[in-house]
Amino acid sequence: MAASKSSKLLRIEEVGRKIGKTAYAVRGMVSNNQIPKPIKIGTKSVAWPEHIIDEWIAEKMADAGYSPEQCEEMRNMSVEK
Repeated sequence: MAASKSSKLLRIEEVGRKIGKTAYAVRGMVSNNQIPKPIKIGTKSVAWPEHIIDEWIAEKMADAGYSPEQCEEMRNMSVEK
């Protein structure tokens, strides 16, 4: 992984808070391929690298008509933390 990317892993509740959805809704989005697949971190645990979720949000922003600068700003938010 590139050093400039956040290595923080987000659990399902954190992803939900970040995108304004419940954990139940996030599970549904995963099942319907509407959000990137999580990685398995245990026998019953999954998580997402934070930079993957930030990039996905930036892509959605671009699809909604936000400027490339605004999308890049979103991608860089997890790096600045």
